[in-house]
Amino acid sequence: MTAALRPSAPQAPAHSSGRLRHAWGEAWRFGSATILSVVLVLVLATSNYPGYEAESRWWIVEIGAGLASLGLLFFRRRRPIAICASTIVLSSVAVAAVPPAAIAFISLSTRRRWAEIVVASIGWLGGQVVYELLHPMPQRSTADIMSSVIMSLLSTAFCVAVGVAIGARRELVANLRRQVQAAGEQEKSRVQQARLGERSRIAREMHDVLAHRISLVAMHSGALAYRTGLSEQQVREAAEIIRDNSQIALTELREVLGVLRDAENVGIEPPQPNLSAVQALVQDTPTGDGPIDLVIHGDLDDIPESLSRSGFRVVQEVLTNRRKHARGVPITIDIDRDEVSLRIRTSNPVTRQETGLPESGLGLLGLTERVELAGGSLHYGIDRSERFVVKAVLPMLRDSEKVGV
Repeated sequence: MTAALRPSAPQAPAHSSGRLRHAWGEAWRFGSATILSVVLVLVLATSNYPGYEAESRWWIVEIGAGLASLGLLFFRRRRPIAICASTIVLSSVAVAAVPPAAIAFISLSTRRRWAEIVVASIGWLGGQVVYELLHPMPQRSTADIMSSVIMSLLSTAFCVAVGVAIGARRELVANLRRQVQAAGEQEKSRVQQARLGERSRIAREMHDVLAHRISLVAMHSGALAYRTGLSEQQVREAAEIIRDNSQIALTELREVLGVLRDAENVGIEPPQPNLSAVQALVQDTPTGDGPIDLVIHGDLDDIPESLSRSGFRVVQEVLTNRRKHARGVPITIDIDRDEVSLRIRTSNPVTRQETGLPESGLGLLGLTERVELAGGSLHYGIDRSERFVVKAVLPMLRDSEKVGV
């Protein structure tokens, strides 16, 4: 069966959550770079690395370059190439600038432009060579040199791999968001199409009713104009008929103007059935569709015409929906009315069988539109007892009728 349309829970605006994620990401990256830079400086301070004695001026360069590279990170998205180049240059003279330079290198790699990545990789490797030349280690063995080369290559590969992976993930997320947005627009168009189709159908039905009412008014007004021998009682009856049909026609006309949204030229269809024909509808339903338990409370003959047609359409659509998705299962239809409203409730067991018919869902969407245009409400879905339930409530009096149009 067609699933129920349930209102979604309120969600925070997408731009607010996006800004929050961006701020958290920036804070995480800046904090990580700062911590790593401080750790590297502490390692230098506690080691015997050449050039970093307590009285050495390299500490000024080290701290200054580290702070400058950290500050440059905030602009890496606006100027990724310039910031990556600047931080790599700073990392060639100060080890404290290496973590910020690595983040800038990764950020550049997320663009997945291989010409930029190759140039940045060469600069990254060259910066490490420059640093080794500025701070040569005495008595380095061949194994130490090879170890430094391997570490340089691995760090380059790591930055490139992480950046490319992040870029691919961002592109995938962006594509998924575009697909979700396109699906949402398609669903909106589908729902709008169903609503417009139902409004056009209602307008065609009301066209037939208006034609009938106006023809009665014309006939009785013509009788008053040309038949001079009518008694006072006959004149009064004709006037009442004209008055009643004029009021009904005005009410129907307002409903037509309320639901008709375009100037589509449509042909005239036969008048649509109302609730007085619901028993015939049940009897004409093929036995293969399953048993129908129809229960009617109250008189359905004096229900307003437009309301009666809407009620008939509810029953008709429910039976059509069962034929498509749950053929053969029993269904209960309960119709109740009073002076305030008309209430229709249907229920049938849920089944998983397939009939091969397309599950467009437009029938219940259009039915919801029709009921809402009549001032009522329609709810449908699966209840706790695993039964598909449709509940329609239609007000017996429209606003225009209450004020005596």
